[in-house]
Amino acid sequence: GLQVSDADMADLLSVDRDGWRQAVPQIREHFAKFGDRLPVELLEQLDGLEKALAEG
Repeated sequence: GLQVSDADMADLLSVDRDGWRQAVPQIREHFAKFGDRLPVELLEQLDGLEKALAEG
């Protein structure tokens, strides 16, 4: 297997919550361009992401 230190693994698995919070409105704006053609599941996933970011 790979030789990855605990610190490196923690860094690799970290999530930039502030970056994602800033990206959500941009993603919504992009999704809006598709109107009714956008699968509702994508909006549901984005809603879930936004909720998880707010809770964390």
